[in-house]
Amino acid sequence: MLKPVIIHSGNAGDAALRKLYETAFPVGEQIPYDELIHLLDVMDIDYTAYYEGDTLVGLTMVLRLPRYNWAWYFAVREELRGKGYGQEIFSAMVN
Repeated sequence: MLKPVIIHSGNAGDAALRKLYETAFPVGEQIPYDELIHLLDVMDIDYTAYYEGDTLVGLTMVLRLPRYNWAWYFAVREELRGKGYGQEIFSAMVN
């Protein structure tokens, strides 16, 4: 079972987490990472990293709004895709 870790501006500097974010999405679809980290302090964003042991598996970012939640980003490390992690992360995100 994956361990979710809530990411906030104080712990968002992890190099593996930043690398996953910057490589999983086309540049034109990314908020620059430093700006994104700033947004964590001013918007209700649920930024969660998912680990198996000490290994980063994936991430999700959901903007929480009064009437609905808007899933911004969902990623699984490329070398770990196709192993069921995405389904596990998606289920955790929905719940």
